[in-house]
Amino acid sequence: MIAFLALLRDTVLEARDKRVTWFLLLLGLLFVVLCGSISFTAVDADAALTRVAGNLGEFRFSRGMLDGGFTSRTEVEVAVTAPRAPQPEDDLPLGIDSLRVVELGFRRPEQLDELAVTWRHFAARLRRDGGRGPFVVVAPGSDEERQFAAPVTAAEQLELLESRFLDAGFRPVLVRRSAEQPGRFLVAVGNERPLALRGACTVAFGFGSWSTPLAETSQAEFLATLSVVVADSFAGFIGILVLLSVFAAAFPELLQKGRFDLVLARPIGRVRIVLFKYLGAVLLVLLLWTLLFAGCAVAMGLATGYWKFRLVGCAMTCTLLFAALYPAAMAVGIATRHVTLSTLAGVGAWGLERLIETARGVLQFADAEARARWQPLLDGVHAVLPKAGELARLNQWLLASDHLGAASASRLLGVVPEVDWAFAGGSTAGFAAVLLGLACLLVARRDF
Repeated sequence: MIAFLALLRDTVLEARDKRVTWFLLLLGLLFVVLCGSISFTAVDADAALTRVAGNLGEFRFSRGMLDGGFTSRTEVEVAVTAPRAPQPEDDLPLGIDSLRVVELGFRRPEQLDELAVTWRHFAARLRRDGGRGPFVVVAPGSDEERQFAAPVTAAEQLELLESRFLDAGFRPVLVRRSAEQPGRFLVAVGNERPLALRGACTVAFGFGSWSTPLAETSQAEFLATLSVVVADSFAGFIGILVLLSVFAAAFPELLQKGRFDLVLARPIGRVRIVLFKYLGAVLLVLLLWTLLFAGCAVAMGLATGYWKFRLVGCAMTCTLLFAALYPAAMAVGIATRHVTLSTLAGVGAWGLERLIETARGVLQFADAEARARWQPLLDGVHAVLPKAGELARLNQWLLASDHLGAASASRLLGVVPEVDWAFAGGSTAGFAAVLLGLACLLVARRDF
């Protein structure tokens, strides 16, 4: 234990002496201040209700916050009354608090049928390719064409209108058809989850110095997106690059002539030196990320009242990514005693995994011959590399499932592929274990 603490102290001092470490800490502090400087105006549910009612013909799909999406629009002429409180003649169920009511009047009753057909095509595209490819021409006489051409039922009309308001974050939603006037509907909505209501408030940054309306998102979605940026773009990208460059220098510097002899003078074996240095680096990274994410979560909670404690859990996933990549830097650093090559090894393993994953995604749209030729090779290389992409998706799932419903999480993440976590975790751990074992073998067998 004493030997481990001594090597851990050496690791801390080495990291402290690197200027890039202080740059990372300063950048992390700026993110904490940013999270603490955010504020929202009061939620205006009536404005959100009017906006949704006036945009019934617009369907939006997101592939994820960084991957764009697409929009489908149908011109719909609909008269919308001002939001009001329920009246006795509305005959709404009792026991539902804070209901607001609007009445929709389609100038041409058949417009709602046209809107329903547009939604059929929109939903079919999502089912066909997850929204990632272009629109596909429906073959004449196919089952899909017959489905699109089928008459729109009254139940489908009500379901469509209900889904439009549910998607905006309203809970509950009640839609009724007017018995006297065709094409006229009464819509009553509740606001059980104000944080999930889209287009209902304004966000301000810099302690109120700059603000912008949240036209197409909710408070919960906005803060979840900010949390994903902190976890993936900062900690999961910039932070990993910086930390790999900091700790990659540890073994090339340790193995300098004369310095390694001083370490060996301690009552500790060579293999334990490697393992303790690795464990010390991982624990230090875990502490750093825990402080960063806890600081962001507390600052965000104090500023907005929205406590995202799951953000602290991202410290573990970011540390696992570092723990998987660092053994590659260790092995090359011990073999070459070169700091730059050691850094490139860790970053290169990460970059190669991302390149292979991108190539596998692109290959899905290639012809059958190209897939048959390249798929086995790409799958084989992907199988042995650490799964950085899966860890990033785990971060996103962790944050998107906090205070967000299914529709909101879908807008934030887009279509998330299924992940075999046993395979992803096992192959990542295997990659790290093999290279860590190689590093131990090199130190144990070579003379320095």
